[in-house]
Amino acid sequence: MRSVPSEIALAQTAVVIGRDTVALSANVWRNFMPMVSPIPNGMITSATLQTLRSTAFTAIVTVDQLWVVARDSGWFSNDVEVRRGPPASIGVVVRDGPTWEPQTPIDVMARVRGTDGRAQYVRVVGLKVTTAH
Repeated sequence: MRSVPSEIALAQTAVVIGRDTVALSANVWRNFMPMVSPIPNGMITSATLQTLRSTAFTAIVTVDQLWVVARDSGWFSNDVEVRRGPPASIGVVVRDGPTWEPQTPIDVMARVRGTDGRAQYVRVVGLKVTTAH
């Protein structure tokens, strides 16, 4: 775990990239299905960045980092799997997160970049770690 940098802590719930206003939604869970390994599975975070107009992005947009924050500690991954969906959204997944307990209150932040390459952070707040059995 690491302390959360101020630019992450100050992330907004919507940001403007080019002519698009975008917001983030996310699901975070731990997989408790029976497995062969005695090592517990870490959290998996699935997030979707979408335009608020529900129309295709007007700029090239990338998501290259996800943060999951519980209270004052956070975990991040640059190993982002991109899953393109409809033209108005970008889905991403990160794996092997910490083994925080189910129902832990969390926020998820994504670092997004537009055509100009400038990094911005967008967040979704008030989530909880869920489980898969």
